[in-house]
Amino acid sequence: MELKHILTEPKTVATATGGALLQLLGVTWLDPVASVVVANIGTVFTALSISGFTIAPEVAWIPEGALTKLTLLAAAVYVVKLLDNLSDELKQKLNNDDS
Repeated sequence: MELKHILTEPKTVATATGGALLQLLGVTWLDPVASVVVANIGTVFTALSISGFTIAPEVAWIPEGALTKLTLLAAAVYVVKLLDNLSDELKQKLNNDDS
């Protein structure tokens, strides 16, 4: 699946528009929820992986397709967070070596 297709999918556009509208209307719970999810993305990814790839195929009423998409989204966020942490550590190490 191409990134262009994912970003122009109606659900993606609706979610982004809804989030922006909630921010404009002053809904204050969106930022804390997003920051908690990102802070715990490793746990979220693990839970979604187990649910989506192990449990969902065995239990008919669990939506396997939706869990797979959520797992891939969590994986992408997790990788970005890991790369950001690595970048921060490298900058810190380089700055300490220069001192």
